[in-house]
Amino acid sequence: PVISFSHFLPRGDLLFPPHLAGTREAAYWPFSTGFNFSRVAGTWALDQEIRKLGSRIHAYGHQHRNRSALIDGVFYVSHCLGYPHERKSGRIGFFESGPRLIWEHGRPAVSS
Repeated sequence: PVISFSHFLPRGDLLFPPHLAGTREAAYWPFSTGFNFSRVAGTWALDQEIRKLGSRIHAYGHQHRNRSALIDGVFYVSHCLGYPHERKSGRIGFFESGPRLIWEHGRPAVSS
């Protein structure tokens, strides 16, 4: 199996929680700072390369928000530690200390 990794978000739609994707509120999630991070985060070109590789799982970082999503046969996983103040305030979400298991017994160990 192919497992790929990147620092940057491989798709723009991974930036937001599923319930906010495509909404006006998504532009300022999780707090309104006036800066729309979605304009610079995520690249579909990277997702095309991941799919050319035949990746089953893609682990990525950069956004400081944990995600796990199955999209068209690829599991996308972000397991960020973030900054201490982000962990303390709960902004990381679904935080588990230590590494995250993503492949076990010949199949993905993640779920969406």
